Amino acid sequence: MGDSIDSAPLPPAGRWFPVIGETLAFLAKPFEFIENRVAVHGPIFRTHLLGKPTVILAGGQTAGIFADEELCLREGAVPPHIRELFGGGSINLLDGAKHLSRKRQILAAFVPEALAAYVPAMQALVEGALARWAKAGMPIDGIAELKRLAISAIARNVVSVGDGPDLETLLTSFQVLIEGFTGLPIALPGTAYKRALGARDTILEVLGRIVAEHRAKAIDDGLGRMLAHEDENGARITDESAVVELHHVFIAGFIVFAELSSILVTLEARPEVRAALVEELRELAPSGALSIRQLASMPVLSRFVQETKRTSPVVPLVFGSAKKTFVLGGFRIEQGTMLYWAPFEHHQDAKVYPKPKVFDPERFADGRAENGRHPFAFAPQGMGPSTGHKCPGVDYATLLMQVFTTVLLRDYAHALPEQDLSLDPSLIPPEPRDGLRVSFVRGDAAALPETTLARSGGKPIRPSELPPLYPQDPLGLDALLALVEIVWADGHVTKEEAEALVTIARSLALDDGDVALVERAIAERPSAAQLLPLSLDAAEAEHLFTLACLVASADGTVDPREHAAIAGLGDRLHLDADARKRAAVAARAVSGSLGGSSVLLKVAQELRG
Repeated sequence: MGDSIDSAPLPPAGRWFPVIGETLAFLAKPFEFIENRVAVHGPIFRTHLLGKPTVILAGGQTAGIFADEELCLREGAVPPHIRELFGGGSINLLDGAKHLSRKRQILAAFVPEALAAYVPAMQALVEGALARWAKAGMPIDGIAELKRLAISAIARNVVSVGDGPDLETLLTSFQVLIEGFTGLPIALPGTAYKRALGARDTILEVLGRIVAEHRAKAIDDGLGRMLAHEDENGARITDESAVVELHHVFIAGFIVFAELSSILVTLEARPEVRAALVEELRELAPSGALSIRQLASMPVLSRFVQETKRTSPVVPLVFGSAKKTFVLGGFRIEQGTMLYWAPFEHHQDAKVYPKPKVFDPERFADGRAENGRHPFAFAPQGMGPSTGHKCPGVDYATLLMQVFTTVLLRDYAHALPEQDLSLDPSLIPPEPRDGLRVSFVRGDAAALPETTLARSGGKPIRPSELPPLYPQDPLGLDALLALVEIVWADGHVTKEEAEALVTIARSLALDDGDVALVERAIAERPSAAQLLPLSLDAAEAEHLFTLACLVASADGTVDPREHAAIAGLGDRLHLDADARKRAAVAARAVSGSLGGSSVLLKVAQELRG
């Protein structure tokens, strides 16, 4: 078996800049990044993100390894900046017995009897929101309102918080927090990430107070169930852990707004889907209070919600790492490799879901059952048993989507004014570029104003022609000499830096004359006139500038001379202010994974490898 593992090839990969890897491209548009590379390499490919070698899994049965703790670990796999936003040791960072114990504590809030108890308040919240939107008499900001609805439902059902200061604080803070997941992970004043850390602290303070109130007085809600749960040894969840896990539950519940948004767009774009749902509702739930049993008895509604989950991009990646070396799909996955699963792209696999871009709820019908083509075919919120690494709120999200769809279709009509409904893939979750302006009326759609749906809503993220994904020459003589100038900026070149630069030159297979030119530049600082013109495309220029920022800040500071050298390189590369800012903060993001290693030495090692 060892021989077969050793002889298996590594997953396919493109080319990238040493150390920086593909961090810039991934952080800019994560969903598009994955989709484009799957189109080139297939569902298993290698990349290099945030300073670490990474394998991304995006189709077939690859998701199954995330249910296998013999192969995949969570601890240490989540990037540090995301771990910070989650507040530390939440369940998505745990493995083994610790994970199982914590998961059972959290699941106490989402057992069937708990979900059944949530329906009346959930229905009242949805009815109140729709009534308010219809009363507005004009298009509302759909995304903002759906975020409010998602947070309100979690707050009411799980922690018994209704309208008031705490709800407003949570709503505002979670909006800021989510923006931090897509911002470059630099905790500098004014950055989205720094604001997100502040929002996290505010959220944890509010949730801490709520946990203390529940400890002082038993309350029959989700948190009350979590706090009352005892493991086999009679132990209960600590207050600190309860706060962190509530934070995680709120994040997961908040992002359901993306699926609620998809429901509104789909029902407007696909009248035949709407008609099938209305027909079922008239027969099985024409009016009155809803129950979890009633909602579960409606197959058309169930298939509609499943297809909405399959087609809605919510999070680009789930994080893990390889516990040991193994073979997957014919490729060798090496121990310690960051192992990331792409849930949205997983559900775009045409071998499992033919015509995956088409919204077709009937693919879940008994006669087709495309979701049963392999054990992990349908896993929008994780796979495996409920006590494994599946999202604990998977059934809660389903329930909210069912209640929202039911109340909407039996009591209201809605319309979307002409707008750009294409999704902005730089956001997590992606949102319609125009914010989803939508009008509601109670009763018949005839009362709505004449509107035209923007047909861009069905446009796939993937461009018709893929742009070049990888640099042709990650480093050349011109770029290397530019790095030498950055090293010289503080007035000297250390022995370690000199040796690393020469190693880089030889690793690039430069001829002897070019290597000698590099050695002369190391020995004696070249003048501006001696530097070669830089012939790089825009992506290569931005990557070189990022690498230069890393080199300049390797000792933890950038003095005025280094700052001037970096600015001069930006001028030579014709980079605008936005490109320079992206590169500078990406360099700081990558630096956290280097563990004190010399940047130049790391470049040399990667080029040799």
